[in-house]
Formats: sequence, structure tokens, C-alpha cells
Amino acid sequence: KAVVSTQSTGAMRKFVDIGANLTDSVFKGIYRGKNVHSDDFQAVLSRAFDVGMVKIIVTAGCEEDIYDSLSLVKEDERLYCTVGFILRDVMSLRKLQAPKYISTSLKL
Repeated sequence: KAVVSTQSTGAMRKFVDIGANLTDSVFKGIYRGKNVHSDDFQAVLSRAFDVGMVKIIVTAGCEEDIYDSLSLVKEDERLYCTVGFILRDVMSLRKLQAPKYISTSLKL
């Protein structure tokens, strides 16, 4: 296992990932719609926590991500989520109903 440590004390450093896109299908092994490898989501989380990650904030930038993020954080107490707008998804908000997205976000 990899260990990140400080030179002076030998203690493991602690990290918080403030913007993890863990709802992305690549963690399930799907790239551009093709299944490339088996689901390695738990392995990715394990590696992160093994090297000092103590909390991960899952980002939700569209309505579907909100529900997926909430499901993830219910499974692991080290995961948290936030809801917002990701610039690359602003165009999809125009296609959807932005007020509906905002309303759904606020309710959750």
C-alpha cells in the first residue's frame, strides 16, 4: 500500500478531495459508452483512503448526478456531496428546465 507521510514526524498526511466526479461512468469501467473494464469504484476509493484521503466531496452538476451522489454518500460516511452548476453542463440546463433543477436541488 502507498503511504504519504511527512518527513519530520512520519505521520500520514490527511487529505480532503473537494470536487470528485465519482458519478462518472468511468468508475464503472464504461468509457464513451463502451464497457472497457470491470467496475473498480470500490478499489479507487480504497486506494484514496489508503494514502490519507479522509473525506471526499462528490460533485453533482446535473439533476441525474444529484440522485447518484446522494446514493453514494448514503453508502460511506466519508463521502459528502454538493450540488451546483458545472460550466460544461450549462448548455444542458438550457435544454432542461433550469428552475426545475434548482428547485430539485434545494429540496434535496
